[in-house]
Amino acid sequence: MADMAAKGYSTKRVALVDMGSNGIRLSITDLSEPTARLLPTLYSHRVPISLYAAQHPSVSPSPQDSTPSAPQPIPQSTITQILTALHHFRIICEDFSVPSSSVRVLATEASRTAPNASDLVRQIQDVTGWTVEVLAKEDEGRIGAWGVAWGFERVKGLVMDLGGGSTQMTWMDASEGEVRVGEGGSRSLPYGAAALTRRLGEAKWGPAEWSEEGMGKLREEVVRVCKGAFEEIGVPGDSLREAEEGGGLDLYLSGGGFRGWGYVLMSEHPVKPYPIPIINGFTVPHERFRDTEKLQAAVQISQQNDMDSIFRVSDRRASQVPAVAFLVQCLTEALPVKIKDVIFSQGGVREGALFENLGKEARAMHPLAVASGRHAVDWEAESEAVDILRTAIPSPPPVSSTVTLPLPQVPEVFTPDLLGCIVPSKTGFADLDGTKETTASVALRLTTSGAMAKVLPLQHNQRAAIALALCARYGGLESLPPEDRRFLYRMQALAEPEVGWWCNYIGVVAALVSHLHPVGFKDGQKSRLNLRAEWTGGKDKGNADTNGGNKRWILRVRIKFENEMWREAGAKALGALEKVGKRKNWIGGREGVGWKIKLEVD
Repeated sequence: MADMAAKGYSTKRVALVDMGSNGIRLSITDLSEPTARLLPTLYSHRVPISLYAAQHPSVSPSPQDSTPSAPQPIPQSTITQILTALHHFRIICEDFSVPSSSVRVLATEASRTAPNASDLVRQIQDVTGWTVEVLAKEDEGRIGAWGVAWGFERVKGLVMDLGGGSTQMTWMDASEGEVRVGEGGSRSLPYGAAALTRRLGEAKWGPAEWSEEGMGKLREEVVRVCKGAFEEIGVPGDSLREAEEGGGLDLYLSGGGFRGWGYVLMSEHPVKPYPIPIINGFTVPHERFRDTEKLQAAVQISQQNDMDSIFRVSDRRASQVPAVAFLVQCLTEALPVKIKDVIFSQGGVREGALFENLGKEARAMHPLAVASGRHAVDWEAESEAVDILRTAIPSPPPVSSTVTLPLPQVPEVFTPDLLGCIVPSKTGFADLDGTKETTASVALRLTTSGAMAKVLPLQHNQRAAIALALCARYGGLESLPPEDRRFLYRMQALAEPEVGWWCNYIGVVAALVSHLHPVGFKDGQKSRLNLRAEWTGGKDKGNADTNGGNKRWILRVRIKFENEMWREAGAKALGALEKVGKRKNWIGGREGVGWKIKLEVD
């Protein structure tokens, strides 16, 4: 914790005040090892005070005047509200035993540009005794980018944070606890959701000819500024070439304005209703992201009917959707390289300020390793169970001129860290408490509303794979009530059929391991089974599945038990394993996706 101490954090519980343009966020976080990587939140509250709105009361612009209106001083009445909220939070910090030396107050765009910023800072310090850090533009962008890095195992692409008063742009390449940004650092653009909403209103003011001219000027300005910012942040040349050759660069988005856009995209996703309510890790292709007309229409419909309101999109966020759509259009036009995927992040100033100052070792931990208990002292013994699951995943068959079928591929999502969330474990989430009727349901919803929902730094394909595999481990479809079966189908649709089949297969193998080693492996304990899997077929009808006249690869699974007693103990799971390979149980039925399993048991 030396890095934390250097920043003034004297305990493992720290408090942070994020004075944003659209609201003030108060939080207390537990930075105790070994879960510090996840930034567990003990207390969180948002004070709905908009410092941007306080400086920009509604006024009509002058005709054909495209110049942004100057901010006015923050009224004393608003400052008094802020002081009351912070005094209350000071008491909450005392309740949580957080000393003043472990409280950090960060002020961003709206505080930085306020005409009476120094007076605001002085009054806060007089009332609370806390030092207020007014972040420079570059520092605000850097900290926001670190917040995005917190939310994923790996980040490589363009990072944009849309606040109320400004938008930050940064190029980032982050992995294994290291974060690298472009040579130019971050750039701050004066186009936050609230600021751009106001600029659009000013541009559209007056007769139609003024509106058309004003909108044209504003679009030219935003495109020009976005182009300039992208050039200035210093994207490495090799990264640009890689993006051009690989179909485009990835765009990571954070900030309330972009997250609101993400929730609208969720509501219009092909899988309806979208099964994962968590914005971090939500990913869409650029074509869907840039369909601004469809998304704005969805918001308009939701505002006309309270029953059709969009999850997590408030009236204020809905009013800013046209501004976000306008920024999306300008950004698409401005960037010199195509955007491939758009990934949404929950990380912001809070997460970035905390994550940046964790030690490198803590930052480098994989979120799934922390979630599954791989940090525990007995993990080396429990890793034996993961090794069995790894041997159940076959290596690609060798390339041969005699092979006439496409080579089968196992989805990349099944990493050792993910498998660690599925195997029997004394410390992780994989051993669920529940009745006979509910355990499969608890497993299915573990990553969306259960214990692992609070593990935010995950991609949605990881959440879906863990949930589906755990559900299969605890009985799968046949063990679910009707409502949860519908949820299962949506998760399978989100994961894609091939991933869904492998989840069923791996989950059943995990069930077999749990029957023989229900509490994992004790130190030095020998495995009660030996398992190997390999592909066979692909050459001739004698070795290939020819049902329906179509040759297919066959998954040969060889299992050797320590003795007959353990074979009998695993009999139920062996039967379930054979069922996974039957065509009627494939994802999508007999004409769906799956592989025949040839089970050989000694």
